[in-house]
Amino acid sequence: MGREISNEVRGGNWVYDSKTLVVRHESRFWYEVDLEQCTAPAEMLFWIFQFANKTWATRESVGDLVKILSRLLRPKHNLCLGGSLPEGEALRRLIAKHIKEEQVMDLHEQRWKAKHPGSPFINITPVLLEGLGVDEAKAKNRGRQLRK
Repeated sequence: MGREISNEVRGGNWVYDSKTLVVRHESRFWYEVDLEQCTAPAEMLFWIFQFANKTWATRESVGDLVKILSRLLRPKHNLCLGGSLPEGEALRRLIAKHIKEEQVMDLHEQRWKAKHPGSPFINITPVLLEGLGVDEAKAKNRGRQLRK
């Protein structure tokens, strides 16, 4: 029986709400970042700086915001070269895909570490493989061949 994939993502006091497409800072102070307003590089920076300028925002909470945005939206791959992200349901599906890929990689890492204690695990995500023009199935097969 397969493991169920959860859409819950937390980072520090930030939590992703897949129904409303926001990340919410939940502490003594409450703040939301609308992910549909982070579909272009300038919009994402706006939200980061908007939050960072709150008198109660800490370096840690700003860093956690950057990390959760990175995990959900992968700006390095989707925004940094002048790209943009979809909105609405398409954005929700893209984020769910990113979450699933991260959970699968975490599972691979756990299995690798269990079988190879003390050996480093190298995480090459499917996004990186796509960017290099590498077929994911072929890369997995090569990885299996190298381990034998």
